[in-house]
This record gives sequence, C-alpha cells and structure tokens, in this order.
Amino acid sequence: MKEEFDEHFKRLETKIRSLDDRFTEQKTRLSDLRKSLTMLRDEVSLLTQQIEAGARGSQMKSESAPAQPSSAREAASLTQQLSAEELYEHAYSNFMERNYEAAIRGFQAFVERYPGSDLADNAQYWVGESNLLLQRYEQASVAFQLVLEKFPKGNKLPDALYKKGFSLFHLGRFDAALTELYTLLQRYPASGQANRARKLIERIVAER
Repeated sequence: MKEEFDEHFKRLETKIRSLDDRFTEQKTRLSDLRKSLTMLRDEVSLLTQQIEAGARGSQMKSESAPAQPSSAREAASLTQQLSAEELYEHAYSNFMERNYEAAIRGFQAFVERYPGSDLADNAQYWVGESNLLLQRYEQASVAFQLVLEKFPKGNKLPDALYKKGFSLFHLGRFDAALTELYTLLQRYPASGQANRARKLIERIVAER
C-alpha cells in the first residue's frame, strides 16, 4: 500500500514539475510577445505623429519650394537667403519628405536666426521629433528639453514633455521618463498627450 502511495506521489510530483516548466515557458513567451507589442505600438505612435503633422503642415507648404542644396555649404547659403517663413517651410518640407538630417539643420538655423518668432518653439520641437524618428533618443531628449527651457510659454510644452519621456523610456532611463510623464499629467491633465502619457506610464511600470 505504501509503495503504491509513493509511486502515485512521484507521478504527481512529475506532473507538477512538468506543468511548472510549461508555465515558465509560456510566461517567457508572453514576455517576448509583450515586448514585440510594445515595439509595434511605438512604431504606430510615431507614424500617427507623422500623419498628424502632415495634415497640419500641408497648409504651410510653398508651391514653389526652393531647390534642394547639393552640399552643406550650399545649404548654409540657402538658409541665409530665405525669409523666416520660407526657412521654416523649407525645413518642414524636408521633414515631411523624411529628409530628417536636412530638417534638423533647417529648424536649428531657424531657432538661431529667429529665436523670438512664434514658430521658434515649434522649430525646436521638430528638431527633437526628427532625432526621434532617426532613433537618436539622447539627442531627441536634449532637443525636447530645450523646448521646455527656452519656450516655457510656448504651445509645444505638453508634446515636448511626452516626447522627452518617450525618448528617456527608449534609453532605459525609466525613473527620469516617469518624472517627465507625471509632470505632464500634473500640469496638462486635459491635454491630448495626457492619455498617451498614462499608457506609457503603465508600460514602464509593467516592464520594470
């Protein structure tokens, strides 16, 4: 009787270990799927931002955009010849055409030449966005920080806070990312970026 009981107990033990191994395997797969889903969500978020930016920027595009420069020297010369509006439109046109390096140069030139313009904070923001789309998260976070520091009364503050937090998240600096996101929720709880901030906070907390 005791031998039968011991044998039955061993079989149960084996089944439990097998189930435990399978559970661990499924847990690992779930973690991998979650990471893949996170990456897909990031891509969708960036594409959404581009589409929204395109809808807003289509009204600003000039029908006679200046010819594209063939060198950095020509690009610098071109920016000197353009008015404030033309320079911004030219940089934005490069952004929409995914020529992000040229867009960065154009927007930086705009901020340097016209720091008091109503579009200066937007230009600095698009420097960050261009770096973000190039997956240069460190440069992006610095650019968004400049929006917060140089243009504290601008209309891009909620966007800059979210995108800085988003950049820091990709750098693995979760505490710093949460600081930016919670600041966004505290200062701009009704903004369009607030819901995105809440979702990103949930992801950060889940992945820590």
